[in-house]
Amino acid sequence: MLLALDIGNSFTKGAIYKEGEVVSSFFFPTDKKGKLSPLVASLRSGLGDFYQDIDEAVASSVVAPLDKTYVQAVRIVSGTELKIYGQGTKGVIPDMVDDTSEVGADILFLCRGAYIKYGGNLFLADLGTADKLIYVSEGPSLCGLSIDAGLSLSKTALFGHASALSEEKLSIPSSPLGRNTKDCISSGLLYGEAYKILGFKKAFEDVAGMPLKGILCGGNGRFVKDLLPDFEYDLGLIHSGLENFTRRGAWNQD
Repeated sequence: MLLALDIGNSFTKGAIYKEGEVVSSFFFPTDKKGKLSPLVASLRSGLGDFYQDIDEAVASSVVAPLDKTYVQAVRIVSGTELKIYGQGTKGVIPDMVDDTSEVGADILFLCRGAYIKYGGNLFLADLGTADKLIYVSEGPSLCGLSIDAGLSLSKTALFGHASALSEEKLSIPSSPLGRNTKDCISSGLLYGEAYKILGFKKAFEDVAGMPLKGILCGGNGRFVKDLLPDFEYDLGLIHSGLENFTRRGAWNQD
């Protein structure tokens, strides 16, 4: 079995593959302190009874200082050596960016997984610690992207700098026109996020000269997916890209 990990700034998400199919998935908060014991416990809980069946492990990481700890933890839990792909991994998917070495591994594997599943002419809205808004063309090619502060960062900044506001749990109000403090805040953050995504999709379509299929992914996608009914909501694309890259190799070898 193959263990595929997406090591992100906020969460670590895992999927277990058997003969190309996902048999289990899990996630847990990424501990920026890099403590080994809590990470081992989280992996053991996530893997469950599959821990002894893992014979290969790969990861996409955007938190390089934690990589060695993850390698140790996977070795302890499953006895397997974890191979970590970081920024600028070559051969994941063709691109048109100025410098591939600047592109995060999560973006590369997300694009590969999305293309494999949905084909080209895609607008990907990956909503996590940062919002990554990405255009993948036919061919395929990673044509470019925009990066902005994610929903959680915006929420933290708002409550951290507006002393008159108390932090509210976000939920989609019935109208973008709020009539109480909670609805006004939720409207600004959630409708604002959805309108941003729709605006960028239209802008990317203008550049591409054609309609693009909208794909919503990332942990914060759950907060706005109901406002974007025309988008596919898919959380497993990075894992799919990792699994395919492990099985098929660099794109020019496919």
